[in-house]
Amino acid sequence: MSSRIGWIFGVPFAILIFACPILEIGKIELFSRTDGVLTYDTNVEYTYLVLSLVAPSVLILVYFFKCNWDNISPTTAKSLLVVYLFASIGISIAYTVFTINELKGIPFGCPDNYHYETSKVQTACQARAANFISLWAFIFFLILNSILLILGVNPLDEDKLFARDSKRRKSKSATSTQPPLGGGSGPFSQIELGQQQQQMKEKEDIQVEK
Repeated sequence: MSSRIGWIFGVPFAILIFACPILEIGKIELFSRTDGVLTYDTNVEYTYLVLSLVAPSVLILVYFFKCNWDNISPTTAKSLLVVYLFASIGISIAYTVFTINELKGIPFGCPDNYHYETSKVQTACQARAANFISLWAFIFFLILNSILLILGVNPLDEDKLFARDSKRRKSKSATSTQPPLGGGSGPFSQIELGQQQQQMKEKEDIQVEK
């Protein structure tokens, strides 16, 4: 079940983490090729680009370079997640407001029957649409994944997503008498660890009362 949740929510989220900065770079480049027909605010675009690189940088450090987050408590990890969530929502709203008029009357969907000055303008328009959709899709999956993490489910748990030896996992789950306490070392695993520890404590309290 956890693996299925990971594929449904974690994998699209991970793809969007890398897609957002790539599409932003594409938008900037294609806008620059319209010979001034479409322009962008340098401060807004480059600020968003830098901020959009935060998530992929963290993901690379955690899952590829195996950075150790064990010193971060589950409470701190959860607090950082909430701060990042609201900061991302605020940045997305601000970015949308600042860029709302940059198409200069061109419909958002960039229809083929619209009269564009050049084909490059339509391509730039399509790049902007893709960038905008990916931005809010990222926010949507960020909210969903944050809720799952707070509930104790880690959609980006690499052990559940990319386990190669399913038989070994089944045998371990069959012989183990206690739930695993945070298989990963990332900040998401720390949140999941806190939830598991709390559940174990509640079970122990119930047994003591009996």
